[in-house]
Amino acid sequence: MPTTMSTHPHPEYMDLYYRFPDEATARNLLAAYLYADEDDTPHWQTAGDDFALDPVGPLSASTGETETVEGIEQPVYAPLPGWHLNLRTWGEHTPPPAAADYLVTPTPPLRVWAS
Repeated sequence: MPTTMSTHPHPEYMDLYYRFPDEATARNLLAAYLYADEDDTPHWQTAGDDFALDPVGPLSASTGETETVEGIEQPVYAPLPGWHLNLRTWGEHTPPPAAADYLVTPTPPLRVWAS
């Protein structure tokens, strides 16, 4: 695995951000990243020799408004559309072409890889 870790493009790896309509669509298009446990239940494979996968799921973002709850002012959050997944690849790993239509470029990303 590369020693340089960043959320910015780097020659050693590529960060891909996906927004699917739902998890079922993500599982269908990214089936190569699933494994079955002893009960044959599918789970996301979150790491491999040349990739790391973060099944984020639903995301929320601040609306810019606040509300007071028990005397404390708090930001109001609203769900963002879609079901989200981050994929980091390096080496010879090829991103799955079937999922290309679901690539997004969040600015800034709400969830990134640790550095």
